[in-house]
Amino acid sequence: MLTKSQKKYLFAIYLLGQDGGSVKSTSVSDFLNVSKASTVKMTQKLIEEQYIIKEPYREIRLTQKAYVRRTSCSHRA
Repeated sequence: MLTKSQKKYLFAIYLLGQDGGSVKSTSVSDFLNVSKASTVKMTQKLIEEQYIIKEPYREIRLTQKAYVRRTSCSHRA
């Protein structure tokens, strides 16, 4: 189960990545108005839970699992 904070980060990555697909960590930090350290910590959690892919010194991409999760959440409204 995703926490509210995890959902917030995933949504930010989704919104920021709509044009090009991948997103810089600093863009997520700026968008959410959080520290870069907080973003790094959360991206590690999301990587462990397989919601995002991020290789060292690379941009963040959502996984298929994240898209499925996003779709199922939007249908619950």
